[in-house]
Amino acid sequence: MLLLGLMLLSLILLAALTWQTVRAARSQLAAAERVLRDYAALAAAEYARKLQVGVGFSVLHRLGRQLVVAAPDPAAHAREVLARHEQPVKGIEPGAAISTLWSWVGEDAAPVPLLGVSADEPFPPEVLDSPALAGLGSDLPFVVVHVDRGESTHAYAVYPRPSGGYLVTGLEASALAPAYAWVWANEALLPDVLARRMDGNRAIHLRFKDPSGRVLFESPGRYDPYLRHTLEVNDDYGGIYRGYLVEASVNPEFADSLIIGGLPRSRLPLLLLLIAVTLAVIGATFYLLLRERALARLRNDFVARVSHELRT
Repeated sequence: MLLLGLMLLSLILLAALTWQTVRAARSQLAAAERVLRDYAALAAAEYARKLQVGVGFSVLHRLGRQLVVAAPDPAAHAREVLARHEQPVKGIEPGAAISTLWSWVGEDAAPVPLLGVSADEPFPPEVLDSPALAGLGSDLPFVVVHVDRGESTHAYAVYPRPSGGYLVTGLEASALAPAYAWVWANEALLPDVLARRMDGNRAIHLRFKDPSGRVLFESPGRYDPYLRHTLEVNDDYGGIYRGYLVEASVNPEFADSLIIGGLPRSRLPLLLLLIAVTLAVIGATFYLLLRERALARLRNDFVARVSHELRT
């Protein structure tokens, strides 16, 4: 009985050890996955920030400062300004980014088309009614109003003119699209040490979506929905990409480069093997114990029978 009790106690201790090991492995795995999701969140925030700076400052702000300058012929002045900006900036050709141009005094006056506007193309009323216009001033050189047209989202940049009124530019989506790929390919979205170790952003998979959920850019590589982070852009730089979504995920194959030791491996197969071996040893011991008891019983029966024969 003592031996059976010891075997049962060993089995209970093994089960408790297995449970604690499984819990520790799950906790370690969850901590490692949280770190990878934090890296994905960092990459998403960096992508949004660099995109805002690239499109906002390098294109819209610099172009707008020149477009709003008072000129005798605003349309000719706009064509001249756009013609001077033909060299790509962060993947964008600034001169091609402006597709249409209106001059708008404001209030009840009708906007006057200056450039790229056909006779039957109406001025988007959503721009006139946008509450974002109230924030225009010295601290905010422009605001961007997004208008959903069903098949795509159109963007319009509104600049206050020093002489009064506004200049409204329609942004060409196809001209801005190269910036989405350029930022991912040329800007480090993770700390420089990690980016150099992994040869750029290969560990990061990105999706950039407009407010309606249409995918504007998707990087190559493996997308892992479990190790992803979704960032809704809520920028204060003119609202360039307000409401847009950046989905970033980390490729688990690069976990060793991001976390010491990488993602922890499962110890369950080893534990199952240990349990199987332990059960086999206990089973063999129990079998030997039963066999020993059977042999002892036969021996006692033999001795009793021989003693009885000698007495008679």
